[in-house]
Amino acid sequence: MTSAILSANLLWDNIKRNKVLIIIVGIVMFFAGPFVQILAYIDWRNFLQSHAAIYRNFYQDVSMNILPVVFGIMLAVSILFGLCLALSVTGYMHDRKAAVFFNSIPIKRRVLFTTQCLSGIIYFIAPLVFIYLVSIALMPAYVIFATITKIFVICKFIFLLVYSFTILATSLAGTRFNAVISALYMAFFITAWFSLITFFIESFYRFTSVSSITENFALLSTLPVVYFIGEIATRWTREFFGFVLICLPIMFVLSAAFLFIGGFLNNISKTENAEKPFILNLYR
Repeated sequence: MTSAILSANLLWDNIKRNKVLIIIVGIVMFFAGPFVQILAYIDWRNFLQSHAAIYRNFYQDVSMNILPVVFGIMLAVSILFGLCLALSVTGYMHDRKAAVFFNSIPIKRRVLFTTQCLSGIIYFIAPLVFIYLVSIALMPAYVIFATITKIFVICKFIFLLVYSFTILATSLAGTRFNAVISALYMAFFITAWFSLITFFIESFYRFTSVSSITENFALLSTLPVVYFIGEIATRWTREFFGFVLICLPIMFVLSAAFLFIGGFLNNISKTENAEKPFILNLYR
């Protein structure tokens, strides 16, 4: 009970102490979404004034031409903040003094790790919901509402995937720089295992062909994170209620798995591993 109270107090203290970060995330999202919508509306008004005889369906134009641009910008913002916020909330693991201080607090290391991870998620989700409501309020039409909802739902899951994967990487490395290197390494490491397993299945059961694996190696090399980003970015408009909806729960499960493994590694690592280039021997 005491641990839960301390965790709640720490979470609230994180939110109060980093409210400027939440505001910054909200401002960036505003320029990525609602600001683009406002510019589109101004452009549409100017077009009507110069082409009074031509009728244009504003909401249809925005849905087909403007919102895909919003999606691209919001996707980039989600990936960027997934990386930055993960490195920020796990920064205490990469600074020896901070690591000693946080681990001296009368709270379990697992609870501390969970609290920090939840803080980073709140830093992103809170402004995301607010900007979503602003975007809907600016253009209250069903076609806009449906498309914007798809965009913000996808961005939330993309953020969680990148965020959790980066946190897993930070649990393997002793510095922020090597956390990024670890993330890149794991992407190719997982790819190698995936390719070997697929090749093994093909060799014995003939489900797939070697040529298809060879041709799609560039795609496989981006597993498990960038694969979903690339596929969803190209198929979200025409296959949202098919392929994308299937991918979203898979991405959520992967995110939970990344966080669980990251928490486990953080729990068994020692404080003195902070600021070391890599954590090679967790138990030593």
